Amino acid sequence: MHSLSLLKIYFIPMTETRQLVFDADRLFHLGRIREAKHKLAQAEDFMRRVGEAEDHSLRKPAKELILLLDALLLTIDQAPADTREKFQLLGDRLNLMLLKGDLVLRGAGITESKLMFGFRRDRRKRLRSRPFPKEWSAVLQKNVPFYRLLDGRDRTELHGHTFVLLAEKHFEGCDGLILTDQINTTIAAQAGILLLHCKPGYYPHLRSIVVYPHAYLARRARVHAAKVVHEATEVRNGEAWSLGTVVLSWEDIEAVASRAHGYRNVVLHEFAYQLDMENSGVADGHRCCRDVPCAPRGPAS
Repeated sequence: MHSLSLLKIYFIPMTETRQLVFDADRLFHLGRIREAKHKLAQAEDFMRRVGEAEDHSLRKPAKELILLLDALLLTIDQAPADTREKFQLLGDRLNLMLLKGDLVLRGAGITESKLMFGFRRDRRKRLRSRPFPKEWSAVLQKNVPFYRLLDGRDRTELHGHTFVLLAEKHFEGCDGLILTDQINTTIAAQAGILLLHCKPGYYPHLRSIVVYPHAYLARRARVHAAKVVHEATEVRNGEAWSLGTVVLSWEDIEAVASRAHGYRNVVLHEFAYQLDMENSGVADGHRCCRDVPCAPRGPAS
C-alpha cells in the first residue's frame, strides 16, 4: 500500500480510536458509564471504516479491535474488574498497532516532523518562548517548594515546560472543584520539574489530569491466588492510569506548599509513574535517567 494511503485509512483512524478509548477509560473510572459507552461506540465506527478498506491486511487488526470493543461494551455496566482488564488489553493492542504503522511510515520517509505532527515542534517552541506571567510566578513561589531552589535558567526552562503542559493536557475538576489558573499552573509546574535538563516528550501517553478537591474513594479489584476477584473501596490522594489519565487531590497538593521535605508530593509521585510507562506502557520501574536524552547546558551567562 502507498504510504500516504496507509496514513489516511489506517494511521489517522487508529490514532482517533486510541484517543476515544483513552477518553472512555477516563470516563469509566469517573463513573460516567453512559458517556464512556458513547466514546467506545464512536471508536467502533472508526474501526469499521478501517475494516472496509480494500487492503485485506488492514481488515484483520480492525476486526480484532472491534471484537475487543464489543467485549468492553458488554461488560462495562456489570463487571468493573473485567472492564479494567479489557481496557488495558485494548490500550496495549492499539499502541502496538500504531507503532507498526509508524514504522511503516518512517520506512517510507514520512516522519512526524515532515507530515502528521510537523506543527508540534514549532508550536512548543513558541509556547516556551512566551513571557511567564508575574502572577503565575507568585503562585509557584507559594505552592511549589522546589521552585524556590531553582536558579534563573532552570526557572526559565520550567516556565516553558509549564506552558506546554497547560496547552497540551486536558484538566478536569471533579466533585464540584472549579479549576483555576492557580490549580492548573501548580500541577503543570510540578510535573515540569521532572522534565528539567532533558529533551522532554511531555508525557506523550497522558491526555487528562483529573483533580478532586480532597482525597477520594476509588474501587480496586484484587485477584487472589485462587483466582477469586475481591473488590474494595479505598481512599486515595492520587493515581496514574496506563490509559492516559492522572488523578490528583488538590488538598494534598496544597499540603506540600509549606513542606519541601518530609511530605509526600503526590504530583511528582504520579507523574514519575507516567515517565515509567513511557517506553512500555507499564510501570515496571525500568525507566532510568540514562534512558532520557539530556539537553546540553552551557556555562552560566
